[in-house]
Amino acid sequence: MAGDGLIESNRAHAGRVREDVWGVDYEPAKYDCDEYPFASTREGACTLTSSGTRTWHGSARPIDGDDDKLPGTWMDSGSYKVHRVLDGDPFVVKTDLRGGDA
Repeated sequence: MAGDGLIESNRAHAGRVREDVWGVDYEPAKYDCDEYPFASTREGACTLTSSGTRTWHGSARPIDGDDDKLPGTWMDSGSYKVHRVLDGDPFVVKTDLRGGDA
């Protein structure tokens, strides 16, 4: 988990990537920039794009604002705390793309 300053920097860098790929013609009032790795991680967009030594192999795109906020809220208030992930701790993200109640 990254500190507040790094989170904001990750979001800013992911926003530039999103603009490069998706352009600036979207409705900011409706859409947020969804990025992976998450802005709350040390391996976010800023960490890898601003060093000049590595390429960011992430994703950034505009998605519905409500859909974007839900996972971030869950990570911040649920997952990091429940699993005691502290600033600098390594962790793995595992997803289930099958959907439903599998």
